[in-house]
Amino acid sequence: MKDIVKVMAVVMIAIFMIQATCGKPKPVTITPYEEIEIEDWVYYHNMSIAYDGSQYITMNGGNDDYCIINTYEDDGEWLYDFDLGIDGRTIFYDAKKSRLLGKLYGTGLYELKLNEDQANLLYTDVFEYDNSSVAFAPDGKYAYELTETGYIRFINLNNGKFEKQIKITTYTDEHGFATSMAASDKYFFIWGALGSEIVVLDLKGRYVTSFELPRSGLSFSLSYCNNMLWIAEDADGADEGYTGYWYGYSLNIQ
Repeated sequence: MKDIVKVMAVVMIAIFMIQATCGKPKPVTITPYEEIEIEDWVYYHNMSIAYDGSQYITMNGGNDDYCIINTYEDDGEWLYDFDLGIDGRTIFYDAKKSRLLGKLYGTGLYELKLNEDQANLLYTDVFEYDNSSVAFAPDGKYAYELTETGYIRFINLNNGKFEKQIKITTYTDEHGFATSMAASDKYFFIWGALGSEIVVLDLKGRYVTSFELPRSGLSFSLSYCNNMLWIAEDADGADEGYTGYWYGYSLNIQ
């Protein structure tokens, strides 16, 4: 009888330990620190930023006749621009396959050829929303699309197939759904109820924490690259063009 009691005690301890380690995410505090500012002259809106290991690449959107892709050195010094004639939403550099991907206005995913001024359709009808500004897993495995109904859709970038979706467990305002999100290797970043509030979820969609950025910005522009979270102060330049500003934040996570 004593042996049975001991076994049951061990089992209960094991169950408790599993629940402790596999239950709710541990409390996390995130403090953003501004690392870099990039001046980005565009038509219409500053939409997304990517990093290919040696240079930053920005995409604007708002009209498919006026899309400019700008490139910058590590310190933010302007290098070149490319005119692809697209209405951009999100840009991402897939380091594993050495390719630049773009989600434009519409539901397809494109491979962008900068030196050829081309946007080639890679996968058709992979997204649910024309206007969504999707996120990408840093390892190039998934594109993530946030829906109006509070789900995050996982699109496999190897074949363009919808793989699964997860339910978000926290509320955000209208800017959170089907508009914009960003992703690191551990977290999703989406808009909260305030213009500068970022809600942080784990990769299962569970609430982790929220924090305030020192600046507010255009919701579409929320991006993650080069181990930084980015937000743009929008140019809103229409067809005359104007200067917007990108701000990159390192995240002190404790």
